[in-house]
Amino acid sequence: MKIKVFSIYSKILSALLLFFGVTSCDSADEYGTPSATYKIKGSVVSIEDDTPVEGIKAKVCIPLYENDELKDVYYIDSIYTGNDGRFNLVFSDFPQPGKYLLKLEDVDGEKNGLYEEKTESFDFEGLTFRGGDGKWYEGEIEKNLGTIKITPVKD
Repeated sequence: MKIKVFSIYSKILSALLLFFGVTSCDSADEYGTPSATYKIKGSVVSIEDDTPVEGIKAKVCIPLYENDELKDVYYIDSIYTGNDGRFNLVFSDFPQPGKYLLKLEDVDGEKNGLYEEKTESFDFEGLTFRGGDGKWYEGEIEKNLGTIKITPVKD
């Protein structure tokens, strides 16, 4: 009798799994991670005379806080300023609101003068993604940080 009950139970369970397994494959869901293109631009000039500063490394980071205290940063991407002091950083990431950090570092030594490191906080509040496909790609969003002044290192 036990074998007969297990046999019936096994057939019912198999039929349910087959039904739910087949119907779950009929959906049009896609697999992957949502993404978006971020464009961040601006220019870097000397605070002393507003001259463009070449060779400054502009790094975009996501700050990681713990109890309202900055603990670490998640580095995303970087680019160097051109001879006109401009940078135009383009990267793809998960479409997420929140604060970002732009870290400016003088990494070329005395080639273009020595400058202090500077960190600017920014977000994409009030801006919307454009050109998404309605599926996993949210589109692109652009932020112009304007002119950022950095301070030369004093001897």
